Amino acid sequence: MGILSRALEGRATKITGGNLSNPPTWMREFFGSLGGTASGIAVDEKMALRFIAVFACATLLADVMSSLPLFVYRRLTPRGKERATEHPLYRLLHDQPNPEIASFQWRHTKQLHLGLWGNCYSEIEFNGAGRPMALWPLTPWRVTPERGETRGELVYRVKLPDGGEAKLAAPQVLHIPWVSLNGLVGLSPIGLAREAVGLGLAAEEFGSRFFGNDARPGAVLTHPGSLSDPAYQRLKEEYSAAHKGLKQSHRMAILEEGMDIKAIGIPPEDAQFLETRQFQTAEIARFYRVPPHMIGDVERATSWGTGIEAQSIGFAMYTIVPWASRWEQTLALKLLPGRERAEFFIKFLLEGLLRGDFKTRHEGYALGRQWGWYSANDVNEMEDRNPIPQGGDEYLVPLNMVPAAGARSAQAVERRSAEGRRRLAVAFRRMFEDAAARIVRREQADIMRAAKKMLAARGMTDFEAFVAEFYGEHEEFVRQATAPAFRTYAEAVQAEAAAEVGAEAGMTPAMETFTASYIAAFVARWVGSSRGQIVSVAGEALRDGSDPLEALRTRFEEWAERRPEKTGDWETARAGNAVTLKTYQDAGIQRKIWMASANPCPYCAGLNGATVEITRQFLAAGESFQPEGADAAFVTDTTMGHPPLHKGCQCVVAPA
Repeated sequence: MGILSRALEGRATKITGGNLSNPPTWMREFFGSLGGTASGIAVDEKMALRFIAVFACATLLADVMSSLPLFVYRRLTPRGKERATEHPLYRLLHDQPNPEIASFQWRHTKQLHLGLWGNCYSEIEFNGAGRPMALWPLTPWRVTPERGETRGELVYRVKLPDGGEAKLAAPQVLHIPWVSLNGLVGLSPIGLAREAVGLGLAAEEFGSRFFGNDARPGAVLTHPGSLSDPAYQRLKEEYSAAHKGLKQSHRMAILEEGMDIKAIGIPPEDAQFLETRQFQTAEIARFYRVPPHMIGDVERATSWGTGIEAQSIGFAMYTIVPWASRWEQTLALKLLPGRERAEFFIKFLLEGLLRGDFKTRHEGYALGRQWGWYSANDVNEMEDRNPIPQGGDEYLVPLNMVPAAGARSAQAVERRSAEGRRRLAVAFRRMFEDAAARIVRREQADIMRAAKKMLAARGMTDFEAFVAEFYGEHEEFVRQATAPAFRTYAEAVQAEAAAEVGAEAGMTPAMETFTASYIAAFVARWVGSSRGQIVSVAGEALRDGSDPLEALRTRFEEWAERRPEKTGDWETARAGNAVTLKTYQDAGIQRKIWMASANPCPYCAGLNGATVEITRQFLAAGESFQPEGADAAFVTDTTMGHPPLHKGCQCVVAPA
């Protein structure tokens, strides 16, 4: 059990047996947060559940989100996915988030919190290896996200039942917000819809009181003369006792001495009582983006489409899909380590909600089967049926069409592989950016701390010595931060390039050695560049008489803004082509060709189609290159054995 969850559980008996004449702080704040409305009904999140439309919408969303299968998947190269049943998060999310409750109940509670408070929180309990091992629900009215006073880091302040407080760091809390104005805290749906909920509750209370008073808004007894006080009091008490209340309705009234009775007030049909209640139900359904028929209001069902099927698909697409995306991305961000996000992802299985009726589905299957993108077993899998043992995985095409395998020319295969490697570069770019950002943050923190101590007191000599020592040790940090990205990316690119030339996919010892050498070269480039810039910036500032700390701070801000993106763009292009070229060499390919992207610059267009032996260079170091359409000559300072040619270049190498 989580630390905070144990603390809250241990104090539960104190609240149950407490003295409500002097409640704890959290209880006074919670029950004191009832929001007044123009209808006169005080509304908060729990009070809103008494309004049937709110209860129906909030529990419907919770029922759907907790019923959908939730899986951890592994990305397959070059394409596809499979369920990662061996991953520790699979059991945690699909079966049991903690030893006390099942996944359905945990997700149902969290989605209900989202639908009422606009935020849901769970404490993440980690094991000794730093992996999530349990998720413990936290009640949203006890939790307040805030920024720390010292470094501005995100923390979660949690009120304990005894009035005390605890603080959890952001990595310890799984927080899913609803609509937010600051990206941090979700708005309360009930807070936004308080007037609509209050009016609905007021209409219910009016109806209850109306029928509780003999279904009449009121009546006046008139007398032709005047009554004494005792006679007035006796008449009032006897009439109320005989006729007030639902059980006394429609009883005969006996009037004396020429008295008459007249009803007053507005009859419910004149006040549009029923219309008000129906409108408020539709209003809440509209607020939650729930088809009215799903909460029992069938009068407005056609406004969501023609037929229940169309309305249900619309509900899945425009209501459930956004909720599912909100869950999926937050779960991945908080529970999957950064190094694993390129390989694993978390996703709800929504196919069941989006399926059409029997006839529509099978017409679609027939079309896919006819044109060759579905096999019989593909269809069986989508219909949750067992596969056909023999011939079920065969793909068919019309007799008057050329078989797909025979239609592919060598150039088509090359271009397909090139596009596949470009897609891989885009997919892995964020992984390299995250690694570079972590490196920059560490460099900034350690170097700025040392610069404040040394530059003012001891001068440049000691600072240079510190920088040299720091970057000597920093090499290992750079390697550890980037090696997972390089190795995972190399494996994916190698599989794509191997399929292109008919080689076997897999990281051979030769490819492992090549990747390690590439990582070492990258680390050396990064450390050399960083060290040189730091010493140069500080030295120039001291020589110019300016503030070296401010100069260093400016340089680190530039790094934080530009260096991660630059690293992601450059290394995915450079490493991808380097691994591809190594795969060709290991497969025995003799020649290589330069392939430009769809809209190349004049320089890349000039190299497009250039063919050389596999070990030769496209451009030599210092070689001047000015193709047609270029305004100036391009001179490379290194040998150019493969793309990229320049920043932003999307060219790739291919076998010739």
